Amino acid sequence: MSEDPLISYSISDKNIVIFLENFNNDGEIGDLNDKATSLKENGASAKARSLLLKALELDTQDPVIYNNLGNIEYDEKNFDKAIEYFNKSIKFSDSLYFLAYYNLGKTYSLIGEEEKAEVILKLAENKTDNQFLKGLARYHLAVSYLEYGEVIKGSEALKKAESNLKEYQPLSFLIDKLKADFEAQYPIE
Repeated sequence: MSEDPLISYSISDKNIVIFLENFNNDGEIGDLNDKATSLKENGASAKARSLLLKALELDTQDPVIYNNLGNIEYDEKNFDKAIEYFNKSIKFSDSLYFLAYYNLGKTYSLIGEEEKAEVILKLAENKTDNQFLKGLARYHLAVSYLEYGEVIKGSEALKKAESNLKEYQPLSFLIDKLKADFEAQYPIE
């Protein structure tokens, strides 16, 4: 749980699973989303995609569904489609669904669009005062900088992320792993 009662998280296979309660789906859309999430976690991405597309038939502007479709496309390395879904998630949430920003920034970073990744992740960082959400944006910035060899920027982002996330002990493994990656790639002499 974060300091914000509308945000909770859990750790799954060394990944952060975040729940934003103000974007919680109820009814049939929620059921379809929950089933799709479970299917995706169990390796049945095609079935999960099918359920999420069915949910979109019920609500063509649901940011959670678009974000989850983007995650499936990301995992399957369909990055252009993932970017399209993450952008729709941001658009239909009135730019308030932070998970889509992280996912979009992470995708741009992975495909070599360093400047776009930085812009998106800094936008996410600056759109919130919530320490947890700000820390996640800074963590993803640090990862992106490390991937591109931006040692100074990466080190600064990592320190800020660590400061923001220090109260979230279950997330310390992320910071520790990233620190180890920095030190292995850029040893201090």
